[in-house]
Amino acid sequence: MLGSVLSNILLVLGSCFLAGGIAVLRDTDENGIPKNLEQTFSSTAAQASSSLMTLSCITLILPAAFALAVNSTTNGNNTNVDPSTKILDISYGTSIVLLIVYILYLVFQLKTHKTLFNEKEGDKKDVDDNQSNKQNTNQSDDEQRGDSEQRPDDIRSDQNLLDRRENREREGEHNIERGVKIKDDIDDEPDEPEQHINVMIALILLIVTTVITAFSAEFLVDSIEGIVKTLGISETFVGLILLPIVGNAAEHVTSITVAIKDKMNLAIGVAVGSSTQIALFITPLLVILGWILNKPMSLYFMPFETVCLFIAVLLTNYLVQMEDQIG
Repeated sequence: MLGSVLSNILLVLGSCFLAGGIAVLRDTDENGIPKNLEQTFSSTAAQASSSLMTLSCITLILPAAFALAVNSTTNGNNTNVDPSTKILDISYGTSIVLLIVYILYLVFQLKTHKTLFNEKEGDKKDVDDNQSNKQNTNQSDDEQRGDSEQRPDDIRSDQNLLDRRENREREGEHNIERGVKIKDDIDDEPDEPEQHINVMIALILLIVTTVITAFSAEFLVDSIEGIVKTLGISETFVGLILLPIVGNAAEHVTSITVAIKDKMNLAIGVAVGSSTQIALFITPLLVILGWILNKPMSLYFMPFETVCLFIAVLLTNYLVQMEDQIG
């Protein structure tokens, strides 16, 4: 589970930024100059997911910190405290809280604030921002012309400076108008008709794929021991690096594909949203199922793994809060 989260927010998200940036630089005009130097995205939805990732990261840090504290106390006082029981209690409580938070997040995403997660709404917001910048540019131009009319002597002395400034502003206004036109053209394109399948067929496909996945996962787990002995690699490397990369192949391909098409809202939503789903839903659900089946499973991870997760979540939060743009 931890490897899947790290793979999504580091490998998948980083690949989205890289592929999207290269695609933007390759989109040039007739003079070979890139039409845009930045990719824009709506950070509101991404910040919501990253905030939940921070919450889940805290819940994973608490058991590790508690285990370290109890072990140090036990070594010093020689008490008969069993930290595993307390860690399980903490894991059960935090898992219930995480499941409740995930349900509320689904209500937020699908019911109350679903427009924040709509790609078209994000594009509309970018167009409005461009139009606002254009109006501010025109207003600044009018103010400068008014000042020039009031001070004719300064016009003669600073004419070259004003000409250069006006040329730069006209170029900026032209770029803004071109960006708005591109957005309008995208919005005016007719949407492709959505293809729907029968509910019964969807349920049958879901059941069949679930059964196939279960058998494949069982065979995969049974073969890990042989792979470790044959290749001489550790089980930690297989579980933390190799399996998450294979398991997240679908998210990886989807995110890169939409990032190349300059749909960064969707790309970030797939990468960060998948990590949020694993951290807030799948991991706590497995803990609760283990509790019900009397097969103890806790949220305790090794300190090194926990620190890696904390740094990855911190980096993701920084990226999605960079003033709605990727340079």
